[in-house]
Amino acid sequence: MFRKKTLGTIILTIASFAICMAIAAGHEYKEKVIGILGGTISLSEGTKIVVLPGALLKNTLLSIERWTDEDKVYFHFGPDGLQFNLPVIICLSWASLEDVDLEDLILYYWDEEKGEWVEVCIAEWDLVEKACKFYINHFSYYYYQRR
Repeated sequence: MFRKKTLGTIILTIASFAICMAIAAGHEYKEKVIGILGGTISLSEGTKIVVLPGALLKNTLLSIERWTDEDKVYFHFGPDGLQFNLPVIICLSWASLEDVDLEDLILYYWDEEKGEWVEVCIAEWDLVEKACKFYINHFSYYYYQRR
């Protein structure tokens, strides 16, 4: 009995360490089942999806992934191709970028039809939270870039 608990503790400790290392390395992933009543998925630095009641008609596994390099923060939301019945709120944090002023940032999304990155023009920029908030009806890829 003691052996099983010890092995389980070791496995849990290793898994927790791996998650912490991924976050520290500029990468984070989270998923959650959300249904007709809506819900929220949040990452540690503030990026989140807010699904309003009625936006989904059945339980659906949603995901957020964020990764960074020196001058960019990338985001992916899944599952790909998911369409919402009502707009959902996306908040994208730029808190992981160092020494950035709002005037230095451009936010892009991947336009599947055009096959190119397009600047997000309609959004609310929050200087206190270091996040950009906007409404979408389907998932895509996004990234912040310095000008």
